[in-house]
Amino acid sequence: MGMRWMNHFAALVLIAAMPATAQAQDGLGRELRGFADITAGQRTGSATPVDKLLRFDRRDGHVVVTTIAVAPPGEWPDYLPEGGIAVMRTRAAGGQDNLMPPDTDFEFVRRTGRRLFVVGEWTRPAPMWEIIREAGNNVRFRPIGADGTPGQWLTPVIAPEGAR
Repeated sequence: MGMRWMNHFAALVLIAAMPATAQAQDGLGRELRGFADITAGQRTGSATPVDKLLRFDRRDGHVVVTTIAVAPPGEWPDYLPEGGIAVMRTRAAGGQDNLMPPDTDFEFVRRTGRRLFVVGEWTRPAPMWEIIREAGNNVRFRPIGADGTPGQWLTPVIAPEGAR
């Protein structure tokens, strides 16, 4: 499913590898903004909407994509490898609350402790959020502007499991 797109996209992403900044992890949103702009809206070859998942690492001071996968909207597959410095999920257009990431993304970060960047595909520039897990298993998120500038950290209000 979408193999031709993934091969084409992988070549695009490898060309777009970005040099690391002198800033600590806080600058990662600025570095990944370019990947979000390339990824959002790219076709996967699937007849049904899918979310694109990218796993990032650092090599020789550059942020690189180490895994590209697709998943049904809102689902977190078991086949996404552990590790990396962050995961990015581009959300297919339609049906979501466009003001913040869905609860499933907060739950993924709480469960795995992985840093997640969520990108919306429903408008340009694509909205982007960063989600992290803090001590005590709490999660926080913040918007990342079109220029890569992070906004203020916010605490999500997540609906109880049975209320969705």
